[in-house]
Order: sequence, then structure tokens, then C-alpha cells
Amino acid sequence: MSKMIADSREMGQMLLNAKCAGFVAQKFGILLDMNADRVEVSRDESGNRWLIRIQVGEEVIRRYYKEAKNVDKDTLRSAAAKTATDEGYTVDPSSIVFA
Repeated sequence: MSKMIADSREMGQMLLNAKCAGFVAQKFGILLDMNADRVEVSRDESGNRWLIRIQVGEEVIRRYYKEAKNVDKDTLRSAAAKTATDEGYTVDPSSIVFA
């Protein structure tokens, strides 16, 4: 019983101090539904790659995707949704923005 109390205290402390909710979820096996606020796809400044920006609150995750410049939006939409999922976020593919 005391181990459960200690684990509960540790979990509570980690939730208060954690910088990344995904780390806490992984350590304790908690399933969190973390929705991306915005997912945007655009060409990077050099024009060589696609840039996928995943925004959650004030945090922005940038991931690059190598694909031809003339690739169709459905391919980019699938890549952006998969990238968000790989980062631990859910996103509605129809809400992905192209800039």
C-alpha cells in the first residue's frame, strides 16, 4: 500500500514539474488525448523541402518532409497527419492548412 502512495506522490510531483506531458504519459502508461491546435504545411525558405509546423499552445514543432515541389495536397496532408501522430498529437486531416 505504501508503494502505491509513493507512486501516487511521485506521479503528482512529475505532473507538476514535467515539461513534457508525453514523458509522464509514457512513464506511467497514461493515454492522453493531445490535440494539435494547428498543423500547417509550406515550402521551406530554400524551396528544397516541405515544412510541417505542428502548433500546440505556444509550442511549435517543425519537421521537414522531402517530396517533389509539385506533389499533390492529399500526399502532403497524409504526411502532415502522420508526422503529428508520430509526435504524439492527434489532428483532423481536414483541418491541415497549406500556406
